Amino acid sequence: MAFSRIQAAVRHLNSPVPRLPDVICAFAGEPVPTDPLARRLISETFAAVDAVPLGTIAVHDLAQTADDWPALPITFPPTPWQAATLVDAIADLLRPLAPDDLRAAAAGFALRYADLNLALLGIDLHQGAESAPEARRWTLGETTGAGYLEEQSRVEELRDIPPASWTPTQCMAVRKALIEHLAGLGDGLLRVTEHVPAPLAWDRACDLQHQASVPVPHSPNVIEVRLRPEPLTDPVVLHFDRALWPRPGTPPRAPWRWEVGWTLPDGEFIEETGTVETTYSAATFAAEQTAAGYLRAAPAVRQRYTGRLLVPRPAGELSGTDPALKVVTLRRILWAASGQDFDTKPSLDNLLASLFDTLSLPYPRGGDPSIGQRPGHEAFDAFLATHAVVLTPPARAYLQGVCAAGSDGGSVHERHGAGLRRALAAASDEESERLVSDVGPLPNGVAWIDLYDAAGLDRFFSADNE
Repeated sequence: MAFSRIQAAVRHLNSPVPRLPDVICAFAGEPVPTDPLARRLISETFAAVDAVPLGTIAVHDLAQTADDWPALPITFPPTPWQAATLVDAIADLLRPLAPDDLRAAAAGFALRYADLNLALLGIDLHQGAESAPEARRWTLGETTGAGYLEEQSRVEELRDIPPASWTPTQCMAVRKALIEHLAGLGDGLLRVTEHVPAPLAWDRACDLQHQASVPVPHSPNVIEVRLRPEPLTDPVVLHFDRALWPRPGTPPRAPWRWEVGWTLPDGEFIEETGTVETTYSAATFAAEQTAAGYLRAAPAVRQRYTGRLLVPRPAGELSGTDPALKVVTLRRILWAASGQDFDTKPSLDNLLASLFDTLSLPYPRGGDPSIGQRPGHEAFDAFLATHAVVLTPPARAYLQGVCAAGSDGGSVHERHGAGLRRALAAASDEESERLVSDVGPLPNGVAWIDLYDAAGLDRFFSADNE
């Protein structure tokens, strides 16, 4: 039996087919239409999307394509051709509609000022009217004074004049706005059926923040998921978030922010990913799917900023074939050093933490058994190994030299010099070859001695971009 998005949505959302428009509209944060024409257009859009195979179209591909309609979107990577085909099918649904029907559908969907304004601008640009004052003004963001009033008046014409008097450009703009709206709802259906639901046990004790957690096998960490209401902000352009044809009882949008991450040993929560969704339902769905994705990929997941693994490796069991293995060379350490202020005198611990943070590498902190240990110490190396990080011998030698310069009082310049001297003190031909391999060839005009100064490091690394 062929895969059906509609039937998958019925199962996933526990909603009969006749109520799918209501559920998807609520999920997307759009008013639920009662107008028969608007509801028919949603059902026909869902029918067009119904047979799209899994993994074919990404989230927002339909909306992106509709935004560029009637032109094709130029994206990288390219938007799948199926998205353009579906948007053309949505356009075909609207093609037979007379102006009166277009207005009825637009009012049924409670399209906003911004929807119609951007559609008018899109039609202007497609028709080669880039030089039109309206297009230039809106592109440049001139949304106050006389320019704003003219732009608002241009949209309000659609509301105030009879549809029979609409120009071809106005009809096309309303049709484009409807295409974009229906494509957005189609994206909603694609999104809720792309993955099997992964519900979490949410703690909703506080209205301002909801939380859930997911245990991670073979790890002391748990994936933490957080939701909180996002404060509404005033629109950039006055009134443009309002419906052009308002409907009584239309609830305002209530966006929610979601975050997924895990807590460090010292109790600090680190957000790994997150964003704002237009509704609580969409935020919950995104958070649950993200948590499920992290759980599936748990052994290879690292925090973006701290470099810590979600699943630390057992002591002494790090393998060279570990897919998460990260080898840190002296070149990388020098790059981190080049971003330091050479005239400052930070504590040794602060300098080391800054170097490691710059490279998104794990560094011991409160709650870690290796807190207070230094590079080259067995406990420090073991800590890095639990997070699948290995320092090359030249990188380790540099850091040991930085540490040997003393605990406090030395400038970054002095500590860097001590580290570089130790790294460059090769005792054999093999070590010299390893050093050159670790740092890479010196560009023309840069000698090893130049790397002792900030300016020389800058010349060394800027040569990569020439």
